[in-house]
Amino acid sequence: MEEAEIFRQLRGNIFQPLLPKFQEDPKLWHLREEAGHTPLHWAALSGDVPFTTAALQHLEVDIRADNLQTPLMWAVTRGRLQVAKLLMEAKADPYTKDSVGATPLILAVQHGQTSAMLLLFALCEHKALLAGVDVKGCSAVHWAAFKGELSALQLLDYFNADFSVTDNEKMSPLHRAAQGNQDGIMQFLLDRGVNASLVDRQDRTCIEVAQQLNRQKALSRLKRLLEPKPSDEEGSKVLRRRKAAEEAEALVKRAKRMALPSFWFSCVSVATFEYLMELQGPARLLLPTCATAFELGVPVVMVLFLIMQQTDPGKVPRRVKGSSAVEELFWGEGWV
Repeated sequence: MEEAEIFRQLRGNIFQPLLPKFQEDPKLWHLREEAGHTPLHWAALSGDVPFTTAALQHLEVDIRADNLQTPLMWAVTRGRLQVAKLLMEAKADPYTKDSVGATPLILAVQHGQTSAMLLLFALCEHKALLAGVDVKGCSAVHWAAFKGELSALQLLDYFNADFSVTDNEKMSPLHRAAQGNQDGIMQFLLDRGVNASLVDRQDRTCIEVAQQLNRQKALSRLKRLLEPKPSDEEGSKVLRRRKAAEEAEALVKRAKRMALPSFWFSCVSVATFEYLMELQGPARLLLPTCATAFELGVPVVMVLFLIMQQTDPGKVPRRVKGSSAVEELFWGEGWV
């Protein structure tokens, strides 16, 4: 079988028919494509555990392609957790970098693979994972902000990532979110203490970045959340959060919580009105028991509804780090 045909089948996820051929001729394991990709890279990308297991008997676990990417990097980009765990058990380096400085964690963030992020945090030292930055100095937090990955940002926050970090361009995660036109995460970044007044190497705030790059969604969101802080200094770029914006956010959240109860209350009110105006007489005549049950039941239900609506049910205590659902997931999946 020609080399080109072998890699065509590997790219097409055809592994099981190829495995006996590779076992008969071990030299096939060492084949490389033009870009330096190996059979192990393709098996990791596809998540084929038997082929990966066999490949590890012949190839280094951290064998690199021309762009310095390892099989572990390929596995996390697709969220292939079984293969990623297998590679790490075979001592794959979770802190290594490719040709542009991306680590497995950064690649998982870039591709929206929060499950792969969890696996890395379960099996690796957290500070070392979070310390990785690419050639531009961008951390996993920068990339999560640029991509608008709220779930990734929440995980990074859980594992104590530094949200105040700046990259080589002196850009904060808020700058990168503006650059990526990611309006949905601005509030989260500000809540995590990202300084909105920071300027990059070009002396631009996050608002000015959005303006220069014509990122309209991000610009509109930032202007709703931030305002210039009064200052005697001419040309001051200090920004602060708008109080009105915070109040509006709280009002929107309350409105969302009230939407379904309000709809239910309206439906019951309309049904009761229709009953009293048009159906009460015929109902008492034809179905007296049902009519009585309805007339007695509706007020009781309405009173119970109002009591529940106005009563504070309390809050479930927030679980501490180290004994939360995140750790339960680690244990449940058998990662730790």
